Amino acid sequence: MLELLLEVVLVYDDLIAIVKPFVHKVMKTLVVMLIDSFSSLVRAVDEFSPSGALQVYVEVEFLRNVMKRFLTPSSQDTFRNLKNRLERCIQQAEPNIDGTLAAASNVVSKALRTTSVMYACFDSPIV
Repeated sequence: MLELLLEVVLVYDDLIAIVKPFVHKVMKTLVVMLIDSFSSLVRAVDEFSPSGALQVYVEVEFLRNVMKRFLTPSSQDTFRNLKNRLERCIQQAEPNIDGTLAAASNVVSKALRTTSVMYACFDSPIV
């Protein structure tokens, strides 16, 4: 996921240099395309192990947090549906899903803190 997001940073940088007025629109479209592709890949998996579903859940939450500035109603719905599917997979084997999801949230928070400089461009205003 980190490598994918670093590629998105490069695209963002190119957009700023070439078509600054359209950056927000293009990034929103890119996020929709990314999460739709990610969702399709997850739907293609017949069955997740609880730990596999939890790993994907962490990745999805990380992506959503990093790209939050560019979320659309469509991408938010896709994120929500994807998270719900993964939560169902986790819940099948994990009776304490709230504790498990809280631990996943802590992992996401730590990853966001340690990579904040890498993705700071997404939070900066476009001037």
